[in-house]
Amino acid sequence: FPVTIAEIREIIQQYITAWLMEEDLNIHEFMNQEMPNYFSDIQLKFKIFRDILYEEIFNANKVLLGDDQRKIKELYTFFGFEQKVKKEFFRYKWYKLVNATNDLLAIKALENSTMFSELLTHENQFVRLVAIKAEISMGGDQVEILSEINFPLSDWEIYEIISFLKRSQFKHIPNLSKLINHESVTLKILGLKLANIFQELDLEMNVS
Repeated sequence: FPVTIAEIREIIQQYITAWLMEEDLNIHEFMNQEMPNYFSDIQLKFKIFRDILYEEIFNANKVLLGDDQRKIKELYTFFGFEQKVKKEFFRYKWYKLVNATNDLLAIKALENSTMFSELLTHENQFVRLVAIKAEISMGGDQVEILSEINFPLSDWEIYEIISFLKRSQFKHIPNLSKLINHESVTLKILGLKLANIFQELDLEMNVS
């Protein structure tokens, strides 16, 4: 069995590749039959081994699409990494919250949860921004979520929100007039920019 970090990483990459190429076995059958050929249950108990496995699963997810990405998520779920990520929400450092949410976004493993909506009012702008992305990714109403922002948005945050919505391939965002007529000046600006991008030119605007 591998003993150095490089050897561990290589064998895990081989293991992930074998699972992606598997066409006949479901994940539990594959684990029972094939996993012992790559590493042992004892190795899985070592933190460094699980950390590398966790990292390689996320690295694979970044470059895969379709069925391959679905199979990567099956690995993520099988090894219980959802719990690893969610534990980060009980820590106080803002970067832990951001990293944990970004991991959930990356693996497309978001669930309906209040933990993201609670972060919308966090004092740190990076946490608020990633919470917005998570809420929208779970299928929430974009305008309703954005309307709940109680902090002024910086130019950078406005840019990031718009970029995220464009990457998410939204073709239409209803109720933008709610943002345009919002009491927050920065939400008004965001609403107008989105209206221009999504060509929602027939909105009701309160200009008084």
